[in-house]
Amino acid sequence: REYSISLCHNQTIEHMSAPTTTTGNDGGGGGDWRQSVAQSFRSEEVRSIAKVLASLEPGATSASKTMLAMRFEESIFKAASGLDDYRKTIQKRLKKLQKHYAKQQKAKA
Repeated sequence: REYSISLCHNQTIEHMSAPTTTTGNDGGGGGDWRQSVAQSFRSEEVRSIAKVLASLEPGATSASKTMLAMRFEESIFKAASGLDDYRKTIQKRLKKLQKHYAKQQKAKA
């Protein structure tokens, strides 16, 4: 089953239909690891990122958080060397964002 994430004005992310892989590189087969990642996996990552963004900035609109989450995920997806790198980078950057945001909120108080 495939999923897509809707953007404003009825735009959607293109589907990737291959099954999700758990390898950290291209598997030595010469292909790009990104081709084996199902769009449903990426969509779930975007939803998770949007939830973190919502917790940091509850006043922002759902559409704006989703758009930002999609850009965030896509930049990491394009730069990652493998699925493990992709997942670790998302987690690391979200933790850093949360930590920085918490410090910023304390400074305002």
